[in-house]
Amino acid sequence: MENIFDKKVSFFGSLEDKKPTAELSLKEVLLTDKWKDKILKLRSEKDPEKSKKLKNSLPFFVPSGITIGRKDSDLVEHNGVICIDIDKKDNTNVLYFENLKEVLSVIPYIAYLGHSASGSGYLAIIPIKDPRMHKECFKSLEIDFKRCGIKIDSACSNEGRIRFVSYDPKQYINENAKTYNRILKSGFSTMKQHKPTEINRKNLDTVEKWIEILQKYGTKKEFEYSEWFSMACALAWEFGEIGRDLFHSFSKAFPDYYYSDADNKFDEGLKAISDSERKHPTINRIEEIFRRHSITALADFEHINFN
Repeated sequence: MENIFDKKVSFFGSLEDKKPTAELSLKEVLLTDKWKDKILKLRSEKDPEKSKKLKNSLPFFVPSGITIGRKDSDLVEHNGVICIDIDKKDNTNVLYFENLKEVLSVIPYIAYLGHSASGSGYLAIIPIKDPRMHKECFKSLEIDFKRCGIKIDSACSNEGRIRFVSYDPKQYINENAKTYNRILKSGFSTMKQHKPTEINRKNLDTVEKWIEILQKYGTKKEFEYSEWFSMACALAWEFGEIGRDLFHSFSKAFPDYYYSDADNKFDEGLKAISDSERKHPTINRIEEIFRRHSITALADFEHINFN
């Protein structure tokens, strides 16, 4: 029987890498002190901006398997594990959060539990029975942990989710962890609004053109936060996971762009569109935002043939 820590993952040297730089085992990225100095420096930094830069300079990997890129659709081989996050800010109700590792170690399907890079939360590795049911298993895990009074980060549900390397000298390891195979159907909400089942190629080409114009000419007026989040929701609604790279390209127009911030915001967009109580932004909202910043006009101008 294969040891869970022998399972392979794609490793990226930095956020600049669009493709993996190595194929390593979970053991090589989790059970090591290779990044100890960098992690301790990150955890000792008190300035938020400096801390963010230190974190974003770390290598990262895809816990759930082998990928050829940075999108969910690029995952070519799922290794049968899910990585979940338990953040302190989401669990203010939990007393003695620093001792949560000892409490969670009794859960039989947790194979690994250790502090995250920042040290303010935990990451857990859990083997699952059917990789094809990744998202369903994640939703079920959300329910199971919620019953225990613990909230796991819902933004980590996608198969291609990245994880920064970390260091924990007191990590919990269970090589004989049981396989999680619970699918709790009650954990899913039904959507009242019709979501497109197929991507409109014309709309995709148009949005790609607008973003190309934005990158080429920039904008004189800064984008507002509400526009940023609306764009995340609209791209998630119209194009699903394909919209992630588009959102990153759009977000680079912001002077304080960070990959992890934009990636988390797109995850929030994906989550928001599954909320049945909300009216979801569509292609019309995308056009409205670009029109407000004269991007659509510039795109039309480039199509004019002066010959």
